[in-house]
Amino acid sequence: MKTLCVSIFMGICLTSMAPQNDQDELIWSPWQRLSWKNFTKRTGPEELYKAFTYSGIRYTIEGKDGLAQVNCIPYFLASESWVHTEHMTPELLVHEQGHFDITAVYAMRMQSVMSEIEVPIAEFKEKNYQDRAQVIFDSVYTAMESRQRMYDEDTHHGIDKPKQMEWNRALGFEIDSLMMITSYVNR
Repeated sequence: MKTLCVSIFMGICLTSMAPQNDQDELIWSPWQRLSWKNFTKRTGPEELYKAFTYSGIRYTIEGKDGLAQVNCIPYFLASESWVHTEHMTPELLVHEQGHFDITAVYAMRMQSVMSEIEVPIAEFKEKNYQDRAQVIFDSVYTAMESRQRMYDEDTHHGIDKPKQMEWNRALGFEIDSLMMITSYVNR
């Protein structure tokens, strides 16, 4: 399989990071939940939060069976994620999983929209679909960032337990619905 274009890495905090090693990057899966072992650092800025999940979406465009095929992949970087040791509670971990799940929701949404540019390779090159892919990525990524902020505000960073439970249910339903209409799992 030939890679046609650039792979894009972006994290919630808007910096680009490549995985430090093969174990640094965790790809989102509905069957695997985060654990505190996934958070490499045990401290972060004291004045900010109790924990921080560094997640983002990477997309690749590859030639497969004569078509330009887009793959959107939600990932978590262990080396950039942290938790203060004294706050390593199950409730906070559920909140941090929510951030990773929001990333997955937007990766699936991005995958759905990007499927519009899965065209023959010659057409992809001729019509410069790479630029369109970048516009889609930027738009969906901006929406994801907004949702991440809304999640923290609405749950008070996981402190408001009833709101956290509402978000957990809503995200679970949204993931189930998107997995039925996208080909995320099959990629």
